[in-house]
Amino acid sequence: MVRVLYADQADTAKPVLDIALSERNLLVLLTKLYTPGSACTIQSGDVPDDFGYAQIRVEPDDYHYQFPTRDGAAAGAMHPFSEAVAAAIKMALQQDASVLTEDEGSRSSSAAED
Repeated sequence: MVRVLYADQADTAKPVLDIALSERNLLVLLTKLYTPGSACTIQSGDVPDDFGYAQIRVEPDDYHYQFPTRDGAAAGAMHPFSEAVAAAIKMALQQDASVLTEDEGSRSSSAAED
């Protein structure tokens, strides 16, 4: 869901674009980082009238943080528990992606042999 929160709703002087992702969509977006050929985006047409659509893109950390003038400051500190969970999720996604890539490679070579 995408909505605009105005100053009286968001405790800020400027409007805030509030994008709510389901847990499912967040996990899909994370998996796109490790999916060969993925655009690493999800889009929604469920947006306020002022917008055409909302697009959420994920970038690998090494790419994202190499452009501080584009993206602002470097990565900030995280709570140790959050950092540990994020590292575990990243490791699991990378392992699953390598298994899927290997499976795809073996299917491609089997098909070539047939």
